[in-house]
Amino acid sequence: CSGTTIRLERGGTYRFDVSDSELRDGDDPRCKTNPDGNPAGTMFAFIPMQRHIGQPWLKVYGKIS
Repeated sequence: CSGTTIRLERGGTYRFDVSDSELRDGDDPRCKTNPDGNPAGTMFAFIPMQRHIGQPWLKVYGKIS
């Protein structure tokens, strides 16, 4: 996880284009999640480290603060 240093302004309108063409799902034996991105087996210990409990582990999001 890393910030982009892109500055957004409150009330502004923005467009984000996200491509998942480089992402793979399910073909890496080191990935210990089920198809929904939720923890399987050994990942339960890391649930408190999720940004949003109950959401996929990897998810694009933005924040204005």
